[in-house]
Amino acid sequence: MTDLHKKGIAKKLLLNVNLMLANKIYKNKLVNFIHKTPIKLNKILEKLEKINPNFYIQKATKKILAPIEKRIINIKQKVIQKINEQTRKVLSKFETKAIQKGQLLPFAYGSDVFLAVKIVPISVAG
Repeated sequence: MTDLHKKGIAKKLLLNVNLMLANKIYKNKLVNFIHKTPIKLNKILEKLEKINPNFYIQKATKKILAPIEKRIINIKQKVIQKINEQTRKVLSKFETKAIQKGQLLPFAYGSDVFLAVKIVPISVAG
């Protein structure tokens, strides 16, 4: 080792090893910096959004309008149910009249499908 040290080879090896270590540390720091940068930017953007008055306005309006929106949805559902019931009642009235007159015959027992039949009275010419 002393012979290598006298020739200056060992100094170069030590310098090269130190440079490699420094380079590795630098690369690790660079990778860490690159990795942490978007995370830090996201945190900064979140803080800026919270500072923005529009954020608070939207949050407050959502809280205020949420129960009203639920009521509107409930009213829509009730109206749709009533319309469906009324159409069923109207259809069932016409169906019962047509069945009584013999113009509609059920396709199968208990089915919603009917056959339209026109009954023509037979006239006997005399």
